[in-house]
Amino acid sequence: MFKIEKNYILMTVCLAFFVLITFPYMITHIPHCDESQNYMAAWFMTISNFMEILKSHGHPILWYLIIMPFAKLNLAYPYSILIINYIFTLASLIFMWLKAPFNNTLKIIVTFSFMMISYFAIVARCYSIGILGLFILAYLFKEQTKKPVIYAIMLVLTANTSAIASIGVSGLSFLFLFNLFKERNNIKKSKIIISLLILFTFGIFCVLPHITYDFHFLAEKESFEMFFFPLKNNLTFICGYITSIILLVVNGLKNRMQRQSVFFLLYTLTLQLLFMTFVYCCFQHHNYFFLIWLIMTVWIQNSYKPYENGFSQILYVLLALLLFTPNDLSFKHGNPIVYEYGRIMEKDSSKYDNSVIMFVDNPDNILFQIAPFFINNKTVTLMNGNEPYSYVMKWFVPNGEEIQRNIESFNKPVYIFASMQTDLPQYELIENYKDTIKVYKAK
Repeated sequence: MFKIEKNYILMTVCLAFFVLITFPYMITHIPHCDESQNYMAAWFMTISNFMEILKSHGHPILWYLIIMPFAKLNLAYPYSILIINYIFTLASLIFMWLKAPFNNTLKIIVTFSFMMISYFAIVARCYSIGILGLFILAYLFKEQTKKPVIYAIMLVLTANTSAIASIGVSGLSFLFLFNLFKERNNIKKSKIIISLLILFTFGIFCVLPHITYDFHFLAEKESFEMFFFPLKNNLTFICGYITSIILLVVNGLKNRMQRQSVFFLLYTLTLQLLFMTFVYCCFQHHNYFFLIWLIMTVWIQNSYKPYENGFSQILYVLLALLLFTPNDLSFKHGNPIVYEYGRIMEKDSSKYDNSVIMFVDNPDNILFQIAPFFINNKTVTLMNGNEPYSYVMKWFVPNGEEIQRNIESFNKPVYIFASMQTDLPQYELIENYKDTIKVYKAK
């Protein structure tokens, strides 16, 4: 009893510190374009166009449904999506503290890991809800054939959070089907049928928007460089990561009940690497899931047979090294150009009727971004495209003819907004279009 009370006290203290560290950054975080894009997508999403939107965004529907009431009402942006995301992150940590078969050292390591502190708690996207779903699936893994319907429901819910989470879910689904077949004589036939119907019906729904995706080889240099986060030259990190995988594989092969965790680990790591090089060149926040697969493998293995002290001490040190290594991407400040000017322009939105709003974030890049402050003004074009719920980034070579061609194609007044620090030397051509183009710089 005393040990249980001590664990609850430790959990409360750690999570309180987590909130003290992350909440101020979360509540003052300025959403970057992907966060705003999700909000806009949820606002424009209808029964007739949701497939088209999901296809263009690359993620399933669950996050959009959760934020949709706030987006449709244009309620409390950006605080609504920031707080919803934060609740899911906190819930995933609480669930881990209460249910994970980890010692307190590993729970503390995960709680204060760089990925939890700097990204999942701060950036309001679909990934945090996926973390909670994956943690629940890891907890239910041992009982999946005893609770097949509940497990199937959790599989499809988690699969519909993000494309990256679906990688882990697909591996768990293969194992679930295998275990259903193996234990079919010990499970009610009706439960097996219901579970299979749930799995295949919603699995198809998750895949359907992306069936016509144009798969192509993206084996560019950057794809492989990003595999080990931005630490492509960090030999210590790479060795620690590979050693962790080897330890988990060797340990999993010792025990018959743990061997499925080996399949899960190797399957998810391989599929995500293939995804990153054949489908989409992922970024640091996607690559955090390489660590999530490690954590889930530890969870599954420990639920069958607790690690011995020597093994756990080596593995936990390696995991601490990986989880506490920062990446070079900071979303703390978001994109203030969009946020600050969005607030200003929202007060006098009629001034920008039938115009093009362009945000410039560096001299070589015009970024057509989403500003949810404009969703009540349908005449404003916020991007170089026809989809009001999407955005397109265009990198313009500092070439006069190309710049001129893009400017003239708008055939609308153009407002270019930039920070005071942004230098625009290659846009001297703008001088020839003073009647059409207005340039503003934040103070």
